[in-house]
Amino acid sequence: MRCASKTLKSTLYSFVKMSTQLAVNLLAQGNNGNEILNILNALVSDIEQENINDVAAHFASLQGADLTALDF
Repeated sequence: MRCASKTLKSTLYSFVKMSTQLAVNLLAQGNNGNEILNILNALVSDIEQENINDVAAHFASLQGADLTALDF
């Protein structure tokens, strides 16, 4: 459950980054509840893919990093 919560928070954060006007314009294209939900699902899908790409790029950048433990 905790993982799903983090994903939801990340998705909501990305959605908030989108301009409010753009989101309103996209949602205004829906004529009923089902169409609005389909628009929201498409937005979330795009945001999730962006998050996946960001994480993949981050871990790819760590591939060459020296991740050995430091002795203090």
